[in-house]
Amino acid sequence: MHIKILFSASVFTLLLIASACNNSNTTAKEPAGSKKQTAPTNDTLSNEPQCSITIDDKEFEVSEDSISTCYSFSDSTLGVTIKGIDGGRVVFTMPNFFKCPCKISTGYSNINTKIAGTEEYAMRPTLELYDYPIRGISFRNLNDGYHEKGVTENAMEIRAIEKINENTTTNWAEFLIKGRIHTTVLKNVYESAARDKNKDYTVAGSFVIKSKIYF
Repeated sequence: MHIKILFSASVFTLLLIASACNNSNTTAKEPAGSKKQTAPTNDTLSNEPQCSITIDDKEFEVSEDSISTCYSFSDSTLGVTIKGIDGGRVVFTMPNFFKCPCKISTGYSNINTKIAGTEEYAMRPTLELYDYPIRGISFRNLNDGYHEKGVTENAMEIRAIEKINENTTTNWAEFLIKGRIHTTVLKNVYESAARDKNKDYTVAGSFVIKSKIYF
């Protein structure tokens, strides 16, 4: 019995780690974001790691060491966290990572978002803004914290993914990822205490980042 309990706890922990990059919200009948949408391949981004994020009219140049990634094997999503936004951070998700280059909408669903006992799938936002412009506040590009906005296309474009290094002994590969962001995070109905800081924000920018994935 003790062994069974330990095994169950281990499986539960692994499931939590696998979905650590994601947040659940609204629902859909079928998984969204599973179809490849081809993005333009011509782009002026170089191969040097870089990241520039603009929130409304304020621009932030983000260093490579302020960016982290998290790959989920269970649903093939890559989560990216960009810090250095005046104490805040931008978090976005690339669904079906290995189907890119692709265009990414404001919401997605997959096998991990299926609602138990139903044929519906929770929809998750593809980009979130935390602790900006003040600490403790958050915004999403899919909903206002309660009401869903219809999913819209072209929130992001993943322009290129290139394997730049790999190790078959320890089973990892490193990828260079190029992309552009242009989306809007929505005023949050639960952040009324923030007053005029609680509003829609346009988030735009470009990035060339590296991500190491262990297989």
